[in-house]
Amino acid sequence: MCARVRGAKIGLLVCSILLLVIALVCMAGGVVLVLGRSVYGGELSFLKQSVGDAASSFGFSPTLDTSLLDVIFVTIPLGAVLIFFGLLISVICILGIIGSCGQYYKFIIVYLVLTSCLFFMQIVIIICAYIDRTPFDSTVKDLLKLSLSGYTGDTGTDSLTLGWNAIMTYKKCCGVDGYSDFSVATGWSKQYKAVNIETPIMCCITKTAAKSLTCAITANYKTETYYNRGCYEHIWDYVTSDTGLILFTVFFIVVLEFLCIFFAAWLICNRRSKGITKVGDYSRYN
Repeated sequence: MCARVRGAKIGLLVCSILLLVIALVCMAGGVVLVLGRSVYGGELSFLKQSVGDAASSFGFSPTLDTSLLDVIFVTIPLGAVLIFFGLLISVICILGIIGSCGQYYKFIIVYLVLTSCLFFMQIVIIICAYIDRTPFDSTVKDLLKLSLSGYTGDTGTDSLTLGWNAIMTYKKCCGVDGYSDFSVATGWSKQYKAVNIETPIMCCITKTAAKSLTCAITANYKTETYYNRGCYEHIWDYVTSDTGLILFTVFFIVVLEFLCIFFAAWLICNRRSKGITKVGDYSRYN
């Protein structure tokens, strides 16, 4: 019986440590995303190139300064999720490590309850997302559309505006679901060189100096821009581009959580069979 208890303790300890490592990696990744371009700025060079080329084609003068370009409307929410998830897992894992190494019976019970809740919550989310992604998409789209309230126009040099303009030129799209999403952009005058426009000229199909004055006007925008081609699916595809790694990580986490639940339950059952129901009883068997 003692060998079984030791086996359960070792299994719980190993699985908890592995989960803790994954949680710390998640938090580290989240911190990198939240800190922004000062950490991962080099990875955005292709977007800077895209928006810079478009600006040159449109004949922007002076040349568009892309040094502040960032995609904070994607990285900050994603980073916050990773930090929260990693922190939650870390707290639970620490309870498991303490419970498996010491004489803290209640810690193991709390650990079992929390891990079970987290495990089944993840299973439900995975199943629901597989069956119908619409509720998730709706929430993410709302967050992205909200970020457009800070959009300042085609010549804007703030990080958010540059990020949106870069994505629209690189992916040949407009807004989140379409051009109407820019209705919340209170800082955008809907003009380019005193010409009234319906969409940002970065949404134009043909990017030339001559077209910049006509492609987005009321008479032409439906045929000369990507006005109804949203960027959401393109952003989603980019974030989830490494599907194999994501699926493996999710599967590995779920398996580890299941093993943690198994070992914690095994430890509790074995120790209850010895009559261990409170902390003081451990001295007889440890």
